[in-house]
Amino acid sequence: MNGIDLSSIQTVGCDKDGNKTYSYDAADLARLNPITALRIGLHIDCIVTTPSGYAVRLQKGKYVIPTFKRIGSGDQGVVYERLGNLCAYKKERHTNLGLPLRQEFAAHKRVWDAFAKYRHLGVKVHVPRLYALVDKERMPSNWFRNDKLPPTDVMIMERIVPLPKVLCKALIETFHPYAHSEPHVTAEILSEPANKHCLARVLLGVYPKPDFKVPEREFSLQSFPLSPHYPGLWDIYQTTFARMMGGAYAIMHWAAHVTGDRAKFVLGTSVSGDGGVVQHRAVNLYLFDFGDCPTIDMTRDKEHVFYDFKERMVQDYNQPYIPHPKMGDGGYEDWKASYLYHAKEIIRSEGLAFDPEEFLKEYEECLERRRVLPYCVPPQWAIRLGGDNYYSRSPPVRESTQNASLRDSNEGETINGRS
Repeated sequence: MNGIDLSSIQTVGCDKDGNKTYSYDAADLARLNPITALRIGLHIDCIVTTPSGYAVRLQKGKYVIPTFKRIGSGDQGVVYERLGNLCAYKKERHTNLGLPLRQEFAAHKRVWDAFAKYRHLGVKVHVPRLYALVDKERMPSNWFRNDKLPPTDVMIMERIVPLPKVLCKALIETFHPYAHSEPHVTAEILSEPANKHCLARVLLGVYPKPDFKVPEREFSLQSFPLSPHYPGLWDIYQTTFARMMGGAYAIMHWAAHVTGDRAKFVLGTSVSGDGGVVQHRAVNLYLFDFGDCPTIDMTRDKEHVFYDFKERMVQDYNQPYIPHPKMGDGGYEDWKASYLYHAKEIIRSEGLAFDPEEFLKEYEECLERRRVLPYCVPPQWAIRLGGDNYYSRSPPVRESTQNASLRDSNEGETINGRS
């Protein structure tokens, strides 16, 4: 890769399904150019061996009173980690603006069951496992002791472990416009508690035209936007992720019968190791957040079923995750081929009477009518890699060392939550 011999720093192995994996020590990745480190590390076959402060907290938390730490929030709920285990706890807000948490639990379970049923099709997208839905009347008294509000329902699910620190550091050094001229900026960003929960959103589609008058905001690693449109960084994986996400949409639609509305695709990690401070962090593509995914009645006629699916797919908040047929830098044909292959297999197995090719034709026509304006990458991330080759916009004026750069235009979207 880029003239670098990786054989001296990688260990080749296989996962439990027989797929080839490539393991790297975090110290070796840290010595590489940050773009090269990201090209290696942001791939689903990568395992990073790293000393982990998270592992230390995990061990200490096993022997103390349950301690919950907030790691994300949205309109529907607040997400916590509980020190001592690998679970995420989504606590419903009293002002929930989405589906009730019980309905999200049901939609999430439908998706998880569908992916388990069709695992043999080889869609390597992970849906976090569900463990329980705790009724507010039965919530243990020592949970959320600092919460002054009355109890609400809590959904317990598998925790998506953040990206390793070495990759977070590489993200900052690659995309922050002042990381090299002011080295202390990287350390300051990494020290922020919220930035320890870094998941990277996989964005293959297009953005609506942004408002350039948005004031400068803090650089954040939470829900970090990654796109194949960044030249020289991630484009080599565009086909891989387009096929994975196309297959995932087919499973959601025709096996789980949910719309996928506002569901998110992110890169995170799962953990294995000997229980010590060293962890083996396997990078995976995750699909989660089904709080706005209604279940579709598949007994209705095709016009209603097609309408429910396509009208949600074309919404601005879903389009960043789906390659566009005509806009952006490609990927749609790979997405489409994977969608059709998996949809046909599932429809045949489920005994449904729908034509996925006809559905995608209607979806493409619906996109044409909407005439979405192309804007493939949030402008603040283009300063370092894209520059004026991608946007007719000058780099921002440096205001202070504490306020480093703009954040993603979808501000407020945080891990395991929705805003």
